[in-house]
Amino acid sequence: MPEVHAQNDAYHEGKHAIFLLIFHYYTDHKSTPPSHVMDLLPMLENSIWHAFTSLDSDQHGNVTKSRLKVLTQNLGTLLDLADQKVEAGISEFRSTPTLTFEHYKYYLTHEVFSRLPADLTPDQLRVYHEAVEDTCWVLYRPTAMKRDMPTLARGMRAPAVPRLLLSW
Repeated sequence: MPEVHAQNDAYHEGKHAIFLLIFHYYTDHKSTPPSHVMDLLPMLENSIWHAFTSLDSDQHGNVTKSRLKVLTQNLGTLLDLADQKVEAGISEFRSTPTLTFEHYKYYLTHEVFSRLPADLTPDQLRVYHEAVEDTCWVLYRPTAMKRDMPTLARGMRAPAVPRLLLSW
């Protein structure tokens, strides 16, 4: 019976050690992005997701790292981080040839947006926001413009616009 207690104690000590390791990782000030990152990235998440999905040629939710490296390099340039080579670490990030959007978002949070200066003004944030959104739209636009489902059946015409609306 003492052998069982020793195994349980070792298990709980190991479990406690893992908890402490995870706790210290997430509470370490270096792993916590500045607050403006928490403001800017969620605002851009939808646009970046659309750009990500346009790169997903087989529509399985994964994009090759080589394609993401180019997107990341462009994001770094738009955010005035080109000199920091933010795209350099993406090939070593995770041990897979592709990334899901959640993995890519994690990489962007910790390797790209966290490098932005902490003293950005609201005007600078707006400029970055608009530049990233515009670039993501340029990448996504061909995908969005594909029409798998036509709006009108073949041979149908659009309804006539009432004269009242035409006079305005």
